[in-house]
Amino acid sequence: MKIITWQHKPKRSIWFRIFGYGLNIINRDLYPAPFSIRYGHRKEIRLGRWGVHVLRRNKITGATHD
Repeated sequence: MKIITWQHKPKRSIWFRIFGYGLNIINRDLYPAPFSIRYGHRKEIRLGRWGVHVLRRNKITGATHD
């Protein structure tokens, strides 16, 4: 497992994770909010033109669902 991962696209977005948890910051002037955010299925904090939301740790298991 990587401890720190990140990606930066100038003037568009940045995301980073530390131990599986992180933040995604995206320019909402260039990328309007999707349906899930507009209708409250996912939470996002607006800071001016930027949308910020928390990235939760993914649970990866080898179990299959029957």
